[in-house]
Amino acid sequence: MGSKIFAVAAVLGLAAYLFWPRKNDLRHDVPSDVQTCKKNMTAIYKGWVALKKQTGQLPQGPGPAMIAGLIANGIWEDTDAYRKMMTCPGPDAHALPQAIDFTQTASLNNASSAYACRNQKDYPLARFPAGGANNEPILACDNANGMNHDGVMNVLYTDGSITTLHLDQEIERGRLPAGTTTIIVGKESPIENLKKLR
Repeated sequence: MGSKIFAVAAVLGLAAYLFWPRKNDLRHDVPSDVQTCKKNMTAIYKGWVALKKQTGQLPQGPGPAMIAGLIANGIWEDTDAYRKMMTCPGPDAHALPQAIDFTQTASLNNASSAYACRNQKDYPLARFPAGGANNEPILACDNANGMNHDGVMNVLYTDGSITTLHLDQEIERGRLPAGTTTIIVGKESPIENLKKLR
């Protein structure tokens, strides 16, 4: 009887060690807004793939016009649920105006979404979808108000993968200067891939 109790306790102890959240383990320390952001990006990516199959190209235009093209071209319906997916849900992301008309893509600007999109004018994509040597950043959380999420930024690539950049890790790796408080996207970014977004 004692050996059975010991065996059960050992199994429970091992499970607790493997699955219990640990302070320094980033796999167990991802806020829900970061996960929701990833889901948004995956939905946007799937919408772009469907649009590319339908029209042969991605939406053109500055920044958010790429995302708005999903509504303007009928891939997404203009509903509250889809509108929520069109911007970063981070707690520090800038709030969007209520009456944005996403069908008028030419009138949109960087305030029309808390996501930064591919700058296709200066950095056109060779292929989409694309992986391997052609894998390129296409969407990221913006930095209009600093970091949208607490110390992290999601970046979507043309193969559908999403990378989460951690501010402290980017500083440790030397890709950002010491004392940096945000990860900049756009031409001023010290991170080469993020220069391609706006």
